[in-house]
Order: sequence, then C-alpha cells, then structure tokens
Amino acid sequence: MPVVALTGWAMLLGSAVQLVFSLALGEPVAAVRLSTTALLSIAYLSVLAGGLGFAIYFDLLYRFGPLEVNLVTYLNPIVALLVGWLFLGEALAATALVGLAVVFVGFVLLEEKELAAELAVYRGAAR
Repeated sequence: MPVVALTGWAMLLGSAVQLVFSLALGEPVAAVRLSTTALLSIAYLSVLAGGLGFAIYFDLLYRFGPLEVNLVTYLNPIVALLVGWLFLGEALAATALVGLAVVFVGFVLLEEKELAAELAVYRGAAR
C-alpha cells in the first residue's frame, strides 16, 4: 500500500479509536462548541499538519532514511526558544543557551562527515 494511503487509513482508524475512548470515558458530546476558530483549527490540523505533514515526512523518510529525517527534531527546541523570545518576550535563561549549545554540538558530531563534505564544496566554489 502506498505510504500516503497507509497514513490516511491509519489516521482514520486512530481517530475512530479516540472517539470510542472519549465516549467510553464519558466525555460529553454536548460540550463541544463548533466555532469558526475550532473548525479552522480542525481543518488545519487534519489537512496541513496531519495529512500533508505526514505525507511529506514519509516521502522524506523514504528518500533520505530515518537518521537524516529525524535530525529535524534537533531544531524543535531551538525554534521554540527563539519564537518564545522574539514573539512572547520570554527570557533566555543561561541553562537554555547551554542546552542549545549541547544540541548544536550533538548535531555536528552526528553529521561531521556530511558537514565536512559540504564545506569542501563551498571552499572549492569560492576559489
């Protein structure tokens, strides 16, 4: 089965299981308010973040392999810290900056050969 179709069926089954658990736990259906914001959020999460995001992820996984694709997760704390600082006025704690340095060093250690090859290309182009 193609990856996109498999992902779609898995999401459909997963959402059905979540609905069953929600009803079994007694969560009230009447408490759901379908406002414009709620509907737009559901549309975004299901179409862009869910469907398109997973399709892109699995395509990249097929092309580059799990190690390369999952290196993107190193960017999550960096982006979260910078967005919080830039847009929410959060303070940059020294421990957070040390954590970013650890993440950066870990990334460099994992990608040392690839980074050296890219630097060699740029050095050759600069001459």
